[in-house]
Amino acid sequence: MKQHWRYIIARWGVYPTVWCIAGEGAMPYYLSTNGSKDRDKQIKDWTSIGRYIKKIDPFEHLVTIHPTDNGRLQVSDASLLDFNMLQAGHSGYPSVENAMKFIDEDRQIEPKIPVIMSEVNYEGIMHDTSAEVQRLTFWTSMLTGASGFSYGANGVWQVNTETKPFGASPHGGTWGNTPWNEAMDYLGSKHLGLAKQLLEQYEWWKIKPNQKWMSPEHAPYDYKAPRISGIPSLLRIIYFYGPIHPWSEPKYYLEAIEEDISYKATFWDPRTAQAYPLGLVKADKENRWKIPVLPTFDDWILLLEATNEQLPFAPFEKPIPGYKKNMLTLKKILRKIKRKLI
Repeated sequence: MKQHWRYIIARWGVYPTVWCIAGEGAMPYYLSTNGSKDRDKQIKDWTSIGRYIKKIDPFEHLVTIHPTDNGRLQVSDASLLDFNMLQAGHSGYPSVENAMKFIDEDRQIEPKIPVIMSEVNYEGIMHDTSAEVQRLTFWTSMLTGASGFSYGANGVWQVNTETKPFGASPHGGTWGNTPWNEAMDYLGSKHLGLAKQLLEQYEWWKIKPNQKWMSPEHAPYDYKAPRISGIPSLLRIIYFYGPIHPWSEPKYYLEAIEEDISYKATFWDPRTAQAYPLGLVKADKENRWKIPVLPTFDDWILLLEATNEQLPFAPFEKPIPGYKKNMLTLKKILRKIKRKLI
């Protein structure tokens, strides 16, 4: 294995690459009769390989490992990893909750390193992995604090062809026979491409989750609840999976709208990238803004972007105490000044 890595580094080291020590780092062979012992050996050996890569790579490329769950657990020395990879499974909606939980928990671990959701809910695998669930999984992961996301399509990863599918794995089960040239056009890949283009319009690496910006509160990993992240005083991004109906209770509010910042609001369609401008945000006296009904009963993105535009002057709803008296006094002073100037 060391010889293999010497060749990889010598052959590809000059390019802007990232080294992945192994795939499914601590996963014993399907038919292993001593899985626990095999797993311990894999962790030990991949740690040794990781140290070797760090030692001989003159270009100091980033190093990580693809995990069965959490990359930090696939090696005995997590300091070898420059960023962490997570895998949350392929069980549809339960895996969405796993992804949010894994990301949130990993962001609390020291030392803090970027975390990528590297494998979850490949499109077309088993059930509940359609384009809709791809959007849900991506946006909940990114707005929970992931620094990146890897999309996967069932049929591509096993390189199925029309005439020669991969077939059964060693355990005897078959993950699916969709050919790669069909799987590459799954609709979810298009939608995630649009999501990437949207995030690239901003300093996405500065975006951090902040559920306190929204009310009411929900359970931490409720995939049906809105997820919100942003950059203070610059940007807020909210993903709604469940629609806001006109009859929905309680109503949703954005909280802690900065008094000295003007925001323009836009609904953004995660299926088409079409934007629906809402104009400037007018917060109430508690610095809250009631979120309007979504354009359609589907999943949507709501964007709040800081702007130099200002709301038009609005007359006072109630007279300020002493307002009339002060205005009369001011008029008298102005008349005296006018007489002196004449």
